[in-house]
Amino acid sequence: MDERSAGTGRRAPRIRAAAALAAVALGAAACGGATGGTQEAGGVEELELQMASFLSPTTAQGQAITWWMEQLEERTGGRVTVEPFWDASLLGAEEVRDGVRDGRVELGNMTYAYTPSDFPITSMVEVPFLGDNIGAQIRALNSLYQSDQAFRGEWEEKQGIKVLSFIGIPPALTGAKEPVTTVDWYRGRTVRASGFFVRALEAVGGNPAAIPVPETYEAMRTGTIEAYGGLILDVITPLSLHEVGGQIHDPGLGHYANSTWTMSMDSWESLSPELRAIIEELNAEFPEQLLIAAERTEDEACTTILESGGSATIFSAEQTQIWRDAIGDAPMRAWMDKAATAGVADPAALYEQFRSIYQEAETGEYADYRSGIERCASR
Repeated sequence: MDERSAGTGRRAPRIRAAAALAAVALGAAACGGATGGTQEAGGVEELELQMASFLSPTTAQGQAITWWMEQLEERTGGRVTVEPFWDASLLGAEEVRDGVRDGRVELGNMTYAYTPSDFPITSMVEVPFLGDNIGAQIRALNSLYQSDQAFRGEWEEKQGIKVLSFIGIPPALTGAKEPVTTVDWYRGRTVRASGFFVRALEAVGGNPAAIPVPETYEAMRTGTIEAYGGLILDVITPLSLHEVGGQIHDPGLGHYANSTWTMSMDSWESLSPELRAIIEELNAEFPEQLLIAAERTEDEACTTILESGGSATIFSAEQTQIWRDAIGDAPMRAWMDKAATAGVADPAALYEQFRSIYQEAETGEYADYRSGIERCASR
């Protein structure tokens, strides 16, 4: 049976077998006095991994992951390579999680948002108004993953997934045919929305519409919706949404989700200590690569939007406060209930730890960060 036709058949044994064969080859080469590249990578096994992503390699996430894969090959002397499957060509956005954990692929770029009930603790990122600093979000999530057993267990023990790095998501933006500067504009309007943005719209009298991202352009063109929300800057232009709704604005809600760069636990546990060490080095460098890529892709998207007659604006603090008052503490209470049900002894303390790490990074290591929409609005 073909290993992919097996559906949920695990592929990690293939990795272990490859590692065993590599070890035999190394031993044979040593006994025969042979010299060559087999030992130059510090005994790292020879592997071919496969990766699935629902995103394009041209996105910021795609560029950072491409860097990671290329560096893995370089730092292992070519002994470990990755075959990527982009644009949902192998697994759709809602399938990547299962594809990683059941071994159809070893690596995956996924988001918990397609299966939120399986990640109640991780959904803390949906609590609004934390901020818009993606470096700080990555630092807080990665730190919590290392220090909090319940949070790490949600991924490793319950899902069978090793988090290589969390991926920060910039603020949720909205695009319309006309400039939007007040919360009142949403009242009675039909707006494409998903996740937390659905509840945020309802809180100010908007009508959320569950339009899939690929269908958003047509919905805007035909007037089925009057605006689209819950999208980030460097996703708007590849979808050509600036052509039908180029007046982009940030209402100030902050982060609304996150993505994750992952490996199956079976695959991770089958790797040699030498290869794990190389991967951990790459994981530590990954956030900086994402920030570099995000700045590049966001600025390119901004140029496209502005040159096509669009605009980029940010709600005033007063308007954002109106939205904050309308939403209240319902998102926090909802998350705390889910976290408690998931076994978190003190959800409030866990969130405060998350917020504390975030704010420390926001005012420290990532104090110079400016979101793409902020940079675009200043132009």
